[in-house]
Amino acid sequence: MLIRRLRASGKYQSVAQLGSSGEGDFVLQGRLYDFEEIDTANVAALVSMEFELIDRKTRKTVWTHFYSRSEPVEGKEISEVVSALDRNLAHGLTELASGLDAYFSANLSGKS
Repeated sequence: MLIRRLRASGKYQSVAQLGSSGEGDFVLQGRLYDFEEIDTANVAALVSMEFELIDRKTRKTVWTHFYSRSEPVEGKEISEVVSALDRNLAHGLTELASGLDAYFSANLSGKS
């Protein structure tokens, strides 16, 4: 989802996944901590993840982003939980993409 979103934005010269033949200036690493249904009085879909952008030349982390959010589930059916998880993940990836755009706009104008 994220790779497609970044490619579709048209803001980057190239976007490749690790293991591909592409060489880039930065590597984006992510960790998924939570992707689950939370059963309390109000059922929710929890997504927690963290990303760091690493400069390949210096091997230093130049930007980080943490996302954690509970999305209300509109009902009790499994399909409704899946929909809430999907909405929450999409929200998190939109937030991540916006953060990357802001980082590159502020730090590397014309080079992203």
